Amino acid sequence: MRLLMPFQTTVRSRQVPKANTKRRIGPLDTIGGVATEMRRVYRLAVTYEIKTEEASRLIYMLTQMRATLEIATLEGRIAALERQ
Repeated sequence: MRLLMPFQTTVRSRQVPKANTKRRIGPLDTIGGVATEMRRVYRLAVTYEIKTEEASRLIYMLTQMRATLEIATLEGRIAALERQ
């Protein structure tokens, strides 16, 4: 699953308009894919390409996605054990 997300880049206190710029988001259907996206958001924040407030919101959403994937994985493993 690959998504394109419109993004307006912000650098410190000034806005850098990029109205039609889209950033590619990697596959978010695995824990590894979510972790990769979290690393990308972190790099954007520490290089001041996005505001830390925006990075915090994105990381929170990605954390929730990761937790959901972990639970789904565990449910599948438990179901497989119960079938044995």
